[in-house]
Amino acid sequence: MGMRRIARRILIAAAGTIGVAAAGLVIWLSRSQVVQTAGGVYESILIPVGSGAIKWRADQAVVAPAPSLNAMHGPVVRRLGGGQHEVAWYCDDHVERDTLPADSVTIECEGRRSHWQWRAPAAVPAADLPAAPRVAVVSDLEGDSAYFGIWARAMGITDSLGHWTYGNGQVVVLGDATDRGRWVYPLLWTLYRLEGEAQAAGGAVHVVLGNHEQYNLTGVTKDIEAEHHFAMRQLARYHQLLDSNTVLGQWLRTRPVALRIGRTLYVHGGVSPAVLRDQLSIDTLNARSRDYLAGKSGPGRTRDDQLGLTSVTQYRGLVMGMEGHPLADDQHIQRTLGHFAVDRVVIGHTEVDSIAVLHNGRVIDVNATLSGTKALLLEQDVPRLVDIGVQRSAWAEPSPRLRRFQLLNANDWRALLGVFAATKN
Repeated sequence: MGMRRIARRILIAAAGTIGVAAAGLVIWLSRSQVVQTAGGVYESILIPVGSGAIKWRADQAVVAPAPSLNAMHGPVVRRLGGGQHEVAWYCDDHVERDTLPADSVTIECEGRRSHWQWRAPAAVPAADLPAAPRVAVVSDLEGDSAYFGIWARAMGITDSLGHWTYGNGQVVVLGDATDRGRWVYPLLWTLYRLEGEAQAAGGAVHVVLGNHEQYNLTGVTKDIEAEHHFAMRQLARYHQLLDSNTVLGQWLRTRPVALRIGRTLYVHGGVSPAVLRDQLSIDTLNARSRDYLAGKSGPGRTRDDQLGLTSVTQYRGLVMGMEGHPLADDQHIQRTLGHFAVDRVVIGHTEVDSIAVLHNGRVIDVNATLSGTKALLLEQDVPRLVDIGVQRSAWAEPSPRLRRFQLLNANDWRALLGVFAATKN
């Protein structure tokens, strides 16, 4: 009987402790702030901690009880075979679909008519090219189609209507065109269109994959802007909208992770000692990337090979040291240039305050559009900086809705607990 009494007291004490903790949690949550986009999509929950707050990732739940997005998202064009295409988009808070035999579509949404056109499936582009008269470089656009338009006009690449005017010049978009910003699809379609216009004029647009394109193509959804993610999820899971049967998905899957033009190497992150140790060529790096995105297995085709800290899309050692990966020394830089037979490596990925010319001009980091107004231009393979007079701003919801967390609101709880859902979906 004595042991039963002790056990009962322990249970009562435990229940009391749990009850007090639960009450404390309820009080804590009741003081939290729910942040939604102007269109009603849950973005975050600000949970108070001292004088600050924890920003809880409510966007992972992809919840909008009464959406009012007031913009078009998409379109997604899927090849069905036999010359047929399915076109799907999100407008006026519902999904629209059409099937047509044409290679273009005009869509009206929110009183605005827009036209999209596509080409035959993309071939694997050459990734080792001679020096070009002009190469303009930009990186880490993060869905900012408006900034890209401003940058392209300022550099003389496009006219006021956004059409190619750069003749035989070339453009390198050095990774991370996707994620974080809301207008990812308008940017991707613009780059796709300009690639065709440039080819017709004797120029080129090179889209080099960054880690965020890799995320999007393989189902990692941790950095997709809340409203864009909600809209696209009404069509299908995000990575399914970029599978190999879609126009944009098939096109992206053929893009390189490493590009050489003249004596300049372009990679999003950098070249690690592991790449040099394995003597990986540009062709091998690109072939392994395409195989990985196609789901093929084998050496160099695992997630760690393609998205680990020593991959060409993730390595930061040319700019900064990290745990287990010290800042590259002069010997490493020399080995890199010798291995790829180049004079310099141009990278993005690691954000810098202004375009950074490092290691005596042998490394140039162009991921500086959030801090400066300079752009990189190479003329006959000689780099120089151009001031376009415009600085890009990181995406932020222009009109957020804020209110207290409501303990009896099921959607608030869905948004809170949705962070525990896998980001690979």
